[in-house]
Amino acid sequence: MGTCPQCKQPVMTARVASLHLYEPDLGTFNGVKYFCVSCGCVLSIGIDPFSLKSDIVNEVVAALRKG
Repeated sequence: MGTCPQCKQPVMTARVASLHLYEPDLGTFNGVKYFCVSCGCVLSIGIDPFSLKSDIVNEVVAALRKG
């Protein structure tokens, strides 16, 4: 557990919203951003782990079907 850098309240729960991440050489990725429920400050942004897992499974299944 940490504290919000803006309101200094303990972060026990975070709000999540989806977004698209862009990297010029690699393209776009599904991402998530985490917000403090007390003040709305963005706590973190990253690649959506559920989307990433799904992409990996789909790629493995496609490779197995080819081979």
